[in-house]
Amino acid sequence: MNPETNKAVPANHLPSKQINLRVSTPEEGHRVFADAIASPGVAALRVISASLSEADCNRVDSPSMLAALRDQAELVRVGDMANLEAMLTNQATALQTLSARLIELGMAQSALPQMEAMLRLGLKAQSQARTTVEAIAMLKNPPVVYAKQANIANGPQQVNNGVEGVSRMREIKNLRTKLLEARGGQRMDPRAQGKTG
Repeated sequence: MNPETNKAVPANHLPSKQINLRVSTPEEGHRVFADAIASPGVAALRVISASLSEADCNRVDSPSMLAALRDQAELVRVGDMANLEAMLTNQATALQTLSARLIELGMAQSALPQMEAMLRLGLKAQSQARTTVEAIAMLKNPPVVYAKQANIANGPQQVNNGVEGVSRMREIKNLRTKLLEARGGQRMDPRAQGKTG
């Protein structure tokens, strides 16, 4: 039945739950099936299907959903972050709403264990909302990396890491020794040496 029109849906228009895989040999089929199961799109499809009610899940066309997920991934790959920004913004709003509701429920409790459980969940949702907002900020304003050193060579370049560090370590060690002695082996601390107990 089509819920919008209350008419029966023809059999050829029913949502497909089958994902067609093209293989030429049975051996290749095993690998293609394993790759499909391990793919991010199929994993997302499985989670989405599990989160839906049975009626809604029956209305989802698996090949169409996989195509939509592939399209979203391709947009991110080419640098279009609009869909991700919208998703994160809506997620932050949903988490903030969830946080407010859980805190309300917690404050309405009379028993301490229930109050504590609700408030803890509410504060976790609030923390996730903050983290989501930070992710949006990172997308909109990526951090700038400042390089302290640039090694530019037109030909072969040799980098000797660690050699200079050894000689610098000797300098620091010698400097410490010089600081401890004022002159000719005398210690800077003029106090007399105490008796051992």
